[in-house]
Order: sequence, then structure tokens, then C-alpha cells
Amino acid sequence: MAAPSQAPPGAAPAAATTAPGRAEQTVYGVKAALALLEHRPQDVRRIYHASALRGLLAPHLAWAASRHLPYRELDGDALAKVADGTHHEGLVVVAEALRYRALTPELARAGGPAALWLAMDRVENPHNLGALLRTAAFFGLSGVLAGGAAAGDKVNAAVLRVSEGGAELVPLFGAPDLPAALRTLREGRCRVLGLETDGALPLAAAIADGLTSGPLALVLGQERDGLSTLARSACDALCVLEGGGPLPSLNVSVAAAVALTQVLAGRARPTPLAAGARAPDTPGRSARHGPPRDRPQDRRPRRPPPGPRHR
Repeated sequence: MAAPSQAPPGAAPAAATTAPGRAEQTVYGVKAALALLEHRPQDVRRIYHASALRGLLAPHLAWAASRHLPYRELDGDALAKVADGTHHEGLVVVAEALRYRALTPELARAGGPAALWLAMDRVENPHNLGALLRTAAFFGLSGVLAGGAAAGDKVNAAVLRVSEGGAELVPLFGAPDLPAALRTLREGRCRVLGLETDGALPLAAAIADGLTSGPLALVLGQERDGLSTLARSACDALCVLEGGGPLPSLNVSVAAAVALTQVLAGRARPTPLAAGARAPDTPGRSARHGPPRDRPQDRRPRRPPPGPRHR
């Protein structure tokens, strides 16, 4: 079969190639669409692009041709129609929809002793959710819990675009009952810390006390109301980010980035001396400077002590 031909600019999009009943999704924006092409190629159905991206997409278009998948070069107006918006950046990919996964006890134990999760309580703004997924991918988190979403729900197209590919890189779980999902994480030996402006424990203190050194989930609430009462009750402790300025809170995605930076920096610090261990005896010098060096006179041969004096 011949490779799919390119239609002239403005041509109508190709017809659907998926079987009836299989939901498709339009993914737009260069980084989001490229992440889809790289990490879920089996789900790709059609590719639409601007002429300016022909060189960038050459390997992907060659791959599409080898799989007999349609691709078309379109002008800006036609791309906006396919994307149903103007934020396509010259690239639109139609694919099988990305869906939220179900959290199981086995998956809750994934990541081992360094597991690090984000949980979002009623964060529904797609720009905030997308930014959180981008942050989660940047830090390489074990997974993200989206409170209010159910397993099998489609991830919003705007979320995919704002995540800049992060949604394709981080396990994303639906949690219609977030407190229950948090209990599942706790049963997997994961400590759950909520972030709130009225938290009793500064996050920096929790890090210094070693509360973030093992498997950990950070829970953040929506911008207006914060964490719900049920979500708060499912946490082991409520922590607060201390900024020192007159404004008491941050955007939820910014708060997540600040908290994760602090947690990972705390994990990277050297482990303190084990309990009962004793620092080297180095009078007059700090142990971090090492033992005192010999002064030049200390390295000279020492004279023997004088013998008895004769009268």
C-alpha cells in the first residue's frame, strides 16, 4: 500500500480509522503531541501539522507512513478546527484517549522506600492539573492521584497540553474517593502529609525530623477551600509551607513544586550520625574540617629527653 499522501493546505481532515465505540482524543501542542508520539505510538490514529514542522516531524511522519496511518499538512485555520482551539502550536494528533488508571494495593507499594506521590483534592482547573502533572514528571514521581476523577475517565485535552508531555510520563490514577485512596497508600507504608495554610507542622521541620525520608504522599487541595475535612482526616499530619512574606499561600502547582524541591533536597542531605555514634575526638576543631594537621615543628624528629644532670 502506498504511503499516505499529503493534502493541500486547508484540506478536510482524514476520516476516522478506529473501530466504532473506541473513544478518540485530540492532543495538541508540540510537546504534548510529541510525547504522545514517543510514548504511546500504538494509540496514534492521525497526525495533522503545519508546514513549518515538517522537518521536526520527519521521523514520525516516516513512521506513520510505514504503519499506513494518515497524516496531513494543514494551514492554521484548519488546524484550529481540528484542535477546536488556537493553542495547537502547529501540531495536532488524534489518538485513543488517555484515561485515568485504578489504584490497587500493589501499585500503591510501587517505588519502594523512595516512593513519592502527589494527591490532589478536588483540583479541577485543567491549567492547575496540567501544571501539576508537568511538575510531577519533572521530579520523576511514583504517581499522581486525581481526587474526583474515576478510573477509566478521559484525561482532559487541555490538561494534556498544559502538562507539556508530563501526562504521558507519570502514572495518573483516578480517585473518586480520595480519602480511601490515601488509606490505600498508607496501608502500603506510605506516609501521607497534607499541605495547608493552617498546618500545625512546618514542612521544613517535618523534613528535619525525617518524616519525609521514606515513602511519602503530599496532598494538596483546591485553590479556594484547600483540603476537605475528609481529606485532612486521612493525612498523618498537616504541614505548612513557610514563605515569610505577607501572602499566606501559593498557586497549587507552585506550592507542589516548592514542597517537592524541599523534600528531595532533604533526602539528598547526608544521613546524620547513627544514634550512639561518637564523633572523632578533635579538640579545638570541628569534625567537618577533619583531624588537625601536623604543624611543621610537629614533623621534626623529637630530641630524647635529657639524661640526669651530673654535678
